[in-house]
Amino acid sequence: MREILTLGGALFCCLLTMQTQMVTNSKLHPIQRDGKWGYIDTEGCVAIAPQFALAGEFSEGLASVRVGSYYKGKNGYIDTHGKMVISPQFDGAGNFSENLAVVIEDNRHGYINSRGTIVIKPRFEEADAFSEGMALIKLNGKFGYIDQTGELKIPPQFISARSFHHGLAAAIIHVDNALRVGYVDKSGRWIRAPRFTVGNDFSEGLAVIGVGGEVYRGEGRALLLSGAIKYGFIDVKGNMISKQDFEGAWSSFSEGVLAVKVKRAWGYVNSRGEMVITPEFEDATGFSEGLAAVKANNKWGYINKSAKFEISPQFDTAGPFTNGLALVTLGDLSAYIGKSGKLIWKSE
Repeated sequence: MREILTLGGALFCCLLTMQTQMVTNSKLHPIQRDGKWGYIDTEGCVAIAPQFALAGEFSEGLASVRVGSYYKGKNGYIDTHGKMVISPQFDGAGNFSENLAVVIEDNRHGYINSRGTIVIKPRFEEADAFSEGMALIKLNGKFGYIDQTGELKIPPQFISARSFHHGLAAAIIHVDNALRVGYVDKSGRWIRAPRFTVGNDFSEGLAVIGVGGEVYRGEGRALLLSGAIKYGFIDVKGNMISKQDFEGAWSSFSEGVLAVKVKRAWGYVNSRGEMVITPEFEDATGFSEGLAAVKANNKWGYINKSAKFEISPQFDTAGPFTNGLALVTLGDLSAYIGKSGKLIWKSE
């Protein structure tokens, strides 16, 4: 078992770099200090000094940042050196995906390319990032899909929906006065009829579904669940791989396994539905970079695929590992840790 260590080498590293904005490692992580946002590298050194009202994750070499105040500022994009490459001009801006990013102007959503040129005029009530050449949009109160030219490929008709993965997207409609989830292909044809209470994205060829209980519309796009829901998963052909035997399930498969809840405890199953990590945790998340955050004795830590704690339970919240770092909280303290549990950076 590896215990969390104190800040040491990371601070020395930061002093040596003098918080320079010139970075050689593009694996940057957003941080907040004194009310401003900036970025650190994987060693915990400040790579881009905190100066923004808000800062997003880097994607395709660019990150959305907000300049000015949080409420009245504008969003633009910086590169990994901190240089503003798309001037702050948007009311909101999302991550780049498939060379396009969602931007908001006058409460309407559209898309820009990496040069900042609007390629799909802001005209949608909502819009998501492109995935597999299609993007989920909302128009006249319903959800549908466009291609990268902005042409409607699946007309708006769904109560809610999700992005395409493995050629399929979860979509919700009314069935017998109840909201139900099914899966459509890129032509809009139902591959799996809408009969599920829960339907998540496909990942690693499988999608987590739930039956029983009820689903209700919440605020915005949020969906609220009630009643006894049982979870299982299907493959891309719509075949049921695991029956609905689980009391709970993580949203998707990752690194070959899925966190599931059985008799009030969480463990992990493989893609055949076989239990590979015995249910013994109070809560559990997906694996990322070989580790998964799990809850024991009301604290979060990280286990490996052998169910052994690599980082002992000690955090109030624990996020996934990305480029070697994970964001955790300890009371009012936010911090990034490495895979050894070493504290790489902490808020003040």
